[in-house]
Parts: sequence; C-alpha cells; structure tokens
Amino acid sequence: MKTLVFVVYDAFGDWISTNGMIRYLSEFYDEVYLVHDTPVVVPFTTHMFRDNSKIIPVEGVIDPGCECDVIDVRVGELYSNPGNNGKYFNKINKFGIESFVSTDNASSFYTEVGLDPNLRISKFNYERDLDIEDNLYQSLDLPSNYSVVCEMEEEMIDRKYVSGEIINLHRLTDNFLNISKIIENANEIHLVENSIALFVYHMQSINRMKDVTINLHAYARNEPHRRCDGPECNNKFLNMLKCPKLENWNFIWK
Repeated sequence: MKTLVFVVYDAFGDWISTNGMIRYLSEFYDEVYLVHDTPVVVPFTTHMFRDNSKIIPVEGVIDPGCECDVIDVRVGELYSNPGNNGKYFNKINKFGIESFVSTDNASSFYTEVGLDPNLRISKFNYERDLDIEDNLYQSLDLPSNYSVVCEMEEEMIDRKYVSGEIINLHRLTDNFLNISKIIENANEIHLVENSIALFVYHMQSINRMKDVTINLHAYARNEPHRRCDGPECNNKFLNMLKCPKLENWNFIWK
C-alpha cells in the first residue's frame, strides 16, 4: 500500500487552496493523511473530503507505521516525522519536474513543488450537503430581501454599498462550507478577501454554486501585506480571486 502524508499550514484558506492538489495526489496513493495542528480544522477537512475515502484528516504528527512519502508545501519548514524510509517532497525535492510561474499565494503551493497551478481549479471538488444547507437556511428565518457581508471586524465594508437587512457570514456557522444556499438567495453579496471568498471563488469556478454577482471589497483588508490601494496593486492574496477573474465578480476599490 502506498501512503502519503500531506503537510500545509493549518488555515482554512490554505486547505481550500490545496484541495485540488490533495485530490490530484490521491490518484497516486492508496492513502493520503492530512496533518492538522489545530483541532477545529479537522471537522472542516473531514467534511470537505468526505467523498474520497483515500483522504484521511488526522490531528497531530502522523506515523502510519509503514513506509510513507511526505509532501510538505509550507515555506522553509520541515515536518517533524518525514516518514519511514519514504520520499520527502518539498520546494527543494519537488514532486513534479516542471517549472511553473505562480500568480498568487494559492498557486505558489503548487509551483513550489513542481505541480501545475491550474490543478487548483481543475481538480478542486466539494460535494455540497444540500440537506444541511437547507436546515441552516431555514433556521435563520431570513427576510425576503437581505444582503450578506463577510467581515471579521466591524464595518470593514463601507455601508454605502450595501442595502437591505445585513447578514454577516463571519462565524455564522461552525462550518462555512454549508453557506452556499444563503449566498445564492441573497439580494446582494459583499465579501472581503478571506477564506469564505476563496471558497465561493472555487465553487463558482467549477459551477457548484450559482453565478450570483459577488462584490469583493478590495480595500477592506488593512494589514500591510494584504492591503490593496487600486487595480494595479498585484497583491498575491487578492490575486487568488482574480487569476483567472470570474465575470460575475465586481472588485470595489476605495
């Protein structure tokens, strides 16, 4: 049995970004163990990959008890248990042999290990749980005219752009993979560059979510490494939602 241990930063956005890579790698291995340092992320990835029995999210350092390969797509770090006589893949010892150009933070996970960044979208998959989505939607008792926003801090999104009753998606549920119906039925959608926007981008890219208009407020992130002052900013994080750009996405610059 061929076993792979997969290591990435334990952030929701990074697991969404590497979804396509993980599914691609599962074509070469009988088991793919996902390393998690943060317990809250385990249910998230378990739900995301529940359609593929080869992919196994596990908390903590993994020792499968057999020879295994490791692929580590973090930058400048090494996994504490690089397998038992297996191969260790990273930016130095690449899994692929081709050279690709990265346009954004998400695609860099692929290019650093010699994989085609187009796999990010072409191999991405998430099977929606329509029953859970409907239960969540019904439990909110939403009005007929509502707008969704997603902001981690108060009024990151300028309210002059938003109309109707406002529903904030941030921490609305313990698993934001189930918010698609709320978004699809909203009168307006206003997002900032974060993991929820990244999820919506991927889902619309593979036609798993309706092509409702997305208003992405590019000015909302004020951290120095994420701040965008105009269309020419070429920020590697915002570029995750622009490369390629979807026709139904409207970028708002302030």
